[in-house]
Order: sequence, then C-alpha cells, then structure tokens
Amino acid sequence: MKVILLTLHGARLDAFGAYGGALAATPHFDRFASQAVVFDQHYASQLAATGSEETLADPAMLVLDELTAALTTSSGTSAYFADQRTMLSQSSTASWKTVCLVTERDLAALEQPTLSDAVLQQGIDWLQQFGIHYDSWLLNLELGALLPPWREEEFLAVPVEQQETPEAGHEPCFDFTPGTASPSPERFGWRAAYGGVMRYVDDLFGQFTKLLTELELIDQCMIIVQSSGGQPLGEYGPVADRSEGLFEERCHQPLMIRFPEAAGAGRRVHHYTQPDDVMATLYQGLLDKATVDLLGDDLRRYTQSKAARYREYAVTVIAGPDAQPVQASLRTQHWSIMVPLQYADQAAVQLYRKPEDRWDMNDVARQHTDVAEHLELTLRRHLAWQSQGCLGDAPVLREEVLTVVA
Repeated sequence: MKVILLTLHGARLDAFGAYGGALAATPHFDRFASQAVVFDQHYASQLAATGSEETLADPAMLVLDELTAALTTSSGTSAYFADQRTMLSQSSTASWKTVCLVTERDLAALEQPTLSDAVLQQGIDWLQQFGIHYDSWLLNLELGALLPPWREEEFLAVPVEQQETPEAGHEPCFDFTPGTASPSPERFGWRAAYGGVMRYVDDLFGQFTKLLTELELIDQCMIIVQSSGGQPLGEYGPVADRSEGLFEERCHQPLMIRFPEAAGAGRRVHHYTQPDDVMATLYQGLLDKATVDLLGDDLRRYTQSKAARYREYAVTVIAGPDAQPVQASLRTQHWSIMVPLQYADQAAVQLYRKPEDRWDMNDVARQHTDVAEHLELTLRRHLAWQSQGCLGDAPVLREEVLTVVA
C-alpha cells in the first residue's frame, strides 16, 4: 500500500466547505472530499495546553516508530517532511528513511516562496524519485501555515462575496496575541487572516493533487487529510480562558480519506473516530497485520455500505506544562462534558447539549446533575482503564441517562 498523510496543524472543522464552513473558499479540498470518505465525528485524543509543547505519552507515536522502522527494513520506504512550525509535533524521526525539516533559511536554496510551498515541493520531488518505484511507502507531510502568527506571503484575500460576515472583511491581523479574558477587537481580523491563509493552503493542495494525477499515483494511494487541533480565533467575545479548554473548535477535527481507486467515495461517516484509528489503519494497511498496542479501528471498513459503530463516545485529554493531564472531555451523541483533573476546587464540571449547542456555549451541568455525574464517572473510569493498558472492555454508558431531553 502507498499512503500520503497530510497534517494541517491548526485546521478547524469550519474552515472546510465540505464540513459546512465559510471562513474561506476551499474548492480543492471540497473536490477531494467528494472523492473520499469524510468522517464527521473525528475528535482529538489529546491536546497540549496553550503555550505548552508538552503532551502525554502517546502510544500511537511508538506504533508509528515501529511502523516506519518495519517499512525501512523491508521492501518499503518512508519519508517525513515538515516545516519549522511543526517539527516538534513528532516524538521521533529516527526511524524514517528520509527526513527533511524545512526552515526559513532553506527557502532560497529550495527556490520556494514559503514554507508550505517548500514542504509540498519536497514531497513531490520524493514521489518522483521514490514513490513510483516502491510498492509500499508512507509519505508524511506536515504544514504549519494555519498556526499564528500568520504570514502575509501565505495569505490570499477572501473575496467579498465569500465572506461570512461584514466583520470578516476587516484588515487581516497577522500578529495573533491571545491570552486575555476578553479577545481583542482585532479578532475579526484574525478570522480574515486565517481564512486567507486557508485559501492559500487550498490552492497549494489543488496543485499537489494535480501533480499526483500526472504521476499516475492518485488512484494508487491512500491519501489522508487531518488536523492536529483547531486554532481558536476569539470569535466568542468575552469568554475567559476559552483557548485553554477542550471546546469544540479545538477538539473536533477534520478527517478525509481518499482510498485507492476512490473506494467509498462520497460516504459520510457519523460514528466516533480518533487518531488511534488512523494509526491502526496505517499499520494494518502497510504491514498487513493489526497492532496490539492500540485500541483502534481499521477505517478501511467504512468503504463498505454497512459498517457497525466501533465506539459510543470519544475522550480527549489536555496536558499541562508538566505533561500531566489537567482536563478531560467525553462526547456522546447527546452530551459533551468537560472535567477538571487538577485543582478541582477552582474549576467546575461543564456539560453541554448535543447537537443543538454545537460550539459549547450553554453550560447545563446544574440542570442535569444526574447526567453530569454519570458521564464524569464514566470518563474517570475510562481514563483509569486506559492507564491500566486497556484490559477488558471499555466502560459503557447508561442509555437511559444519555437520552434525557433538555
């Protein structure tokens, strides 16, 4: 199998037209989505606290190291290209056959105008040299263009007719300075800058897929487009510490997979998926065996017309500066709960109704204490179950509590 894994750091769900977003026009990603399987309920497993690079120990990274090591010692190969804004995202690059971390100083030698151009061009050059000669490989591309501060050279203005609100037309603010209880009045300028950069990334992606078609690789590859976590833009007004929580804009991530020969094209999957599923799919597809170190689903089965639900809820954990969990969330079809794991006397459990409260704005924990208590207990049991190596079955939810009507 041949796999291209494209990670757009900071990509929000509402930045893609395929997910109903209107921050910018994304015709190339939308066309890709029409040829792919689109996962509507994909949630992060863990996030770092704002301003911190620390994350929890991630078994998926160990599995990725094992996968790339196995590829490079067999008849396959692997390559990892990233720009300087994302190079800390990988725990290790030692097991990759080819590694290139692009910095600003490399642009002149590479004859590329931006880091994003350089990374994608490096990927195309590698495909021309190696991709057409190997039957099994993994190409990992990571772009950080959507992470602030945004760069004017990666900005394309959003046409007036495509602007979501009049405020979105404010002068783009490339200097992003979050951290205050009340977001800056320039927050709409943040949305304009972000939308313009998203438009630029979409244009580059269109060029990339066109070159894949010219290389006759487009139908041979599994192409995965994902995010590492959504970028908050301050659009909620005076909401204290909004960027620190496990809110929808950060946790709910895009995931689109174009399988070889466009198998399952146009399908929308509403079951819960998480990054472990992506890693399990890569491992199974590239090594033709299942990993025993992850509790993940092989997402290739969703190319079939009837695929049963794999998990009934999604759990996300946020790590603090000491790489210890400080907050966790659990999401179901009807509810989303956020539970502080440290300093519980200073923070309260938050509960939100789903799907009507899409962006987690109306906390109803006091109105539904029985639901909050059950979900919190299930969440804590799940975290304990994970810490014990996922022995036995995962904790289950009590259906009669979860279907309470607000």
